[in-house]
Amino acid sequence: MHQVQVTTFSNDADVPALLELGKRLLNTPAVQPENPDPAQSTAPKITHSLNKLLRAGHQIHFVQYQGREYIFKVFADLGQHSPGRRLGFFIDSWLKNPAEKSYQGACKLKELGIPAIEPVAHLSGRWGIHRRGLFIYESVQAQYSLKEWLNSDVSSQQRKESIHQLCQITRQLEASDYHFADFKLDNILVEENSDTNFRLVLIDTDEVLKSRLKKLAPLPKHWKKWLSLWHLRRLKPKAPLDMQFLKCHLAENHHPYDLGTWRLIRNFQPNPAKWLKRKKRKESRNRFTYRAYRITTHLPQEQAEAILDSFLDENYKVLATYKNSKRSCSQRVKTSDKQDLVFEQPQAQYQRLGYKIRNLFKAGEAVQQYSSMRLLQSLALQGPEALLAAEKPVKGLPKKGLVVYRHAEGEAADPDNPQHVKIIATALLHLHSYGYTRDDPRLNNYLINKGQPIFIDFLLEQPLLFRKTRLRMEFIKFLRRYPEAIEFLSASERTSKSFRLTQLVKNLGQRKKKSKRAKTP
Repeated sequence: MHQVQVTTFSNDADVPALLELGKRLLNTPAVQPENPDPAQSTAPKITHSLNKLLRAGHQIHFVQYQGREYIFKVFADLGQHSPGRRLGFFIDSWLKNPAEKSYQGACKLKELGIPAIEPVAHLSGRWGIHRRGLFIYESVQAQYSLKEWLNSDVSSQQRKESIHQLCQITRQLEASDYHFADFKLDNILVEENSDTNFRLVLIDTDEVLKSRLKKLAPLPKHWKKWLSLWHLRRLKPKAPLDMQFLKCHLAENHHPYDLGTWRLIRNFQPNPAKWLKRKKRKESRNRFTYRAYRITTHLPQEQAEAILDSFLDENYKVLATYKNSKRSCSQRVKTSDKQDLVFEQPQAQYQRLGYKIRNLFKAGEAVQQYSSMRLLQSLALQGPEALLAAEKPVKGLPKKGLVVYRHAEGEAADPDNPQHVKIIATALLHLHSYGYTRDDPRLNNYLINKGQPIFIDFLLEQPLLFRKTRLRMEFIKFLRRYPEAIEFLSASERTSKSFRLTQLVKNLGQRKKKSKRAKTP
């Protein structure tokens, strides 16, 4: 072992005792050392430890000293990972030790006046060809992460205020030309001062990085906007809280298509092997096979199997039949356990040759509908609650499909009611602001419940090519039936040349279709 290098944030008298314990932990990072003699009541004492070596590459020790709690975060490679992960740890430790990055990130946040963990010191040393590091900081008096706190029983005003606080932090970082690369709600703690007062505290400060956006001044503005959106790639598009924060963060300088651009950017992964590994892990977590059906669901496996059993054994009572054609069959049923569900069996895509070829590389229509319903909830829009999708493969291709979702209450949207047209047009534009189309925007594909629109019979799609044009074409299709909805478009969009050109092309295409139908005997 070479000499341990030490950097401290303060010169308080209690720091040397903490540094001495830190040096001992660097020598044995995976084993909790013996506490000092109980008679030495003034010495630091380890209360408990968390071993995160396999998952995150570090170990955490909680230390009590002079009535205060400190956290010792040890970064070390102990040979418990795959060779690729170990090589990554080795390179990172020599380029810049994670403990040093955590210490410098916490110092920078303190300098900027952003609430974060209080740094004490960092230590680094060399063991053979490997380097180890240790970061010491004061513990935060918080019981929940921001994600757990928002999902708990908090008021709507507290939820709104916490998201507003978080937006202030991210905007302050951007104004200082920094960004928090590991930005996710799990890395933010809530410190409650009373029942109503609280503040957010950033942890995992090893990813506070210089954004370098100011050095890219010669580049086009939309390139710099893409880079700023890339900094928020850790947020999850299917998490409603993440999406609420993202819309609030972009509110001051928000373009209608920024959220759709963010979804495309966050899916870019420079390492294809890592992307495939994540995708495979996600699919294995949400999918399983039962009675020759491949099931995709977020429910517990036993509950999903019970729903599929009731469908296959016809152990249900049909309350209403919505559709029964070659394209699909949709029935409202009541199962034996008194659940009010809808069994929908899409059939059109499974019979066409083009869709059969596409299904070799993409999920079938049932899974697409299930994913669309789940995605709609994350966009702060209302629709049926999807439960599962099941597909029966024949020779590797899905032959039959089933989508199960809860019955949504509401009255059918009335085309003669101006208020209903306004509600649906506003919801459709809200969906377009995320960069998604819904396939058929007619009013009979919506329900109205207490003045809120409910999407039904939809299939969300995010166009990769000519996205703005495709979104405009769908709204123009809506305008053809309900021209009064034009007033809900912004004045700049309504008068733009691109919108007028798209409207002209769409109308010409519609006239051509009508003339063909008129000539057909």
